[in-house]
Amino acid sequence: IPLFARGADPLPQQESGLYSWQGYGKDFLFKNQVSWYQILHDTRTVVILLSVVLLLFVYRWTKMLWGRTAAFVAVAFLAFEPTFLANGQIATLDGGFALAFYFSVFSLWRYVTNPSWRNFLLLNFATGVAFLTKFTAISLFLSTLLCLVFLRKKRDLHLKRFLLSPLIFLCLIWAVYLFQLKSGAEDAHIVVWKDNRMIQARLDELAVSWGTTKADLLATKLPAFDFWKGFGLQTFHAMFQDLWKKKETFQYLDGDYSRRGWRSYFVWTFLYKSTLSSIAVLVLLTFLSVKNWLSKSRLNLVDFKNLRGLAEGRLPNAAATCLVVSPLVLFIACSLGTINIGHRYILPIYPFLAMGAGYLAVQKAQWLRGAVAVLLVAHVCSSCAVWPHHLSYFNELSRSRYHLADSNIDWGQDLLYLKNDLSDPRVQATAVCGDLFSLVTPEELGFALPPIPSDGIAGLHEGASTIYLSVNHYLNRNSVYPQGVYPWLNEMQPVRKVGTSILVFEINK
Repeated sequence: IPLFARGADPLPQQESGLYSWQGYGKDFLFKNQVSWYQILHDTRTVVILLSVVLLLFVYRWTKMLWGRTAAFVAVAFLAFEPTFLANGQIATLDGGFALAFYFSVFSLWRYVTNPSWRNFLLLNFATGVAFLTKFTAISLFLSTLLCLVFLRKKRDLHLKRFLLSPLIFLCLIWAVYLFQLKSGAEDAHIVVWKDNRMIQARLDELAVSWGTTKADLLATKLPAFDFWKGFGLQTFHAMFQDLWKKKETFQYLDGDYSRRGWRSYFVWTFLYKSTLSSIAVLVLLTFLSVKNWLSKSRLNLVDFKNLRGLAEGRLPNAAATCLVVSPLVLFIACSLGTINIGHRYILPIYPFLAMGAGYLAVQKAQWLRGAVAVLLVAHVCSSCAVWPHHLSYFNELSRSRYHLADSNIDWGQDLLYLKNDLSDPRVQATAVCGDLFSLVTPEELGFALPPIPSDGIAGLHEGASTIYLSVNHYLNRNSVYPQGVYPWLNEMQPVRKVGTSILVFEINK
C-alpha cells in the first residue's frame, strides 16, 4: 500500500522473471523509480506496525485472562524477545504470520467460550487469513480441530457449523486472488519446468491416479490456481528438501551436515536462539503443569473477575487448551519438514510463551513472582546487549561456536556495515576481496568487492590482503566442496567481524 502511494513501478515480469524470482526482485528494488532504500523503509514500516499490533493483542488477551500486571509482563517479554525483534522489522512474511496465527488462536478461544455465529465467522476469517499469509498455517486446521474435540463436553460448540468452513476458506482464498480461473497450460512456470523431471513425473503420477492424461489435467481451470500451485510446491519443498535441492546441497546443524535435515532441528534452535529467561519460563510452566496434573487439581488459569457472561469453571480449560495446543501443533508440524534453514519458522510460538510469563507473574507463590521479575530483567539485558544484531542472536550459553547457519545468522543485513568498513584507510591500503551470503551484490549498493581467488593464497596480490567472508560461506560444505569452499581459510582465525555475519581475514603474502 505505501509503495502504491509512493508511485513505485510494479515492473511487469519479463520472460526471464518467469523462472527467476530473485531476478525480478532485484529489478524491482534497484531499477525502480523509487530508491531501494525508500522501498525497504516503506515495506519494513508496515511489518513494524504489524508487530506493534501483535503486542497490543497480547496485552489485551493477557489482561482479559489474568489482569494488567500479567499483561505488562507478557508484552515486555515479547517486545524484547530477540527473534521477535529480528523478524518483526524486516520485509518478510514471518512477522505478519505471527500476528495472523495469534489472531486465529484468539478467535478460536472467543468461539469456544461464546460459540455464536459471529465468532464462528471471525474464527474462519482469521484462520483463512493466516493460511493466506504463510502455508505453515495449515497446522491451525489440525490444532483447531483438536481444541474443539477436547472442549466439546464443556458446552455445545455447534460442531456441525464447521462443515461450512471449507467453503468459507475456498471463497476467501478465491476472492483474495481476484477470482482467478487459470489452468496449468496457461502457467508459464509449467512451460519452463518441462525440463524438470521431478515436476513432470509428479504431474504424470497425478494424472494416472485421477484417470486422466497430463494434457487434460493441465487444461483444467482451477479457482486461485496460483495459490494452490504455491501451496503444493512449498509443501513439497518443506517435506522433501533433499529431493528439491541440488544433490550437492547440505544443511547445517552444530557442526554436522545432512541432506535431509533433522527432526530435532527446532528444538535446538529454540535452545540456542531463545534467551535463557524464555527457556526458564517454559521449564517453569511445564513444571507447574505436571505438578498440578499429578495432584489432580485444576489449573487456576483465569481471573474470573475480569470476565463477564462466562460460567465459572469452563474458561480455564478453554484458555489452557488454546494457548498450548495451537503453538505445540505448529512446532511439531515445522519439525516434520526437512527444510532446516531458519528459527524464524517457529516465531509464532513466542507470543504464547510471553503470555505464560505473564501468567507466572500473578501466581500466589511469592518465590515464583520474584523469579519472573529476575527473569524479565535478565531477558531485557540479554536482548539489549546484542542490539541491533538480533537476527544473529545466540544466548549466553551458545555463543562459543557456530551452532546454526542460513537465516539464523545472515540475511545480508551487514552489507551496509561492510560498505563503511571498506572506507577505513587501513583497509584501503590492502588488496580487498570477499564472498558474501546475499542475493544483493555490493555493486548494487554502490561499492565493489572483488571475488576471493579460486586458487587460494597463490591468487592473492603480493603484500597485505583483507578478505571478507560470510559466516554461511565459511560453514558451507557439500559433495563438491567436502572441506569447504575455501578450505585454506579454515586453518586461519578471523581477526574481527563486520557486524555479526561477515568474518574478516588479514593475510600478508
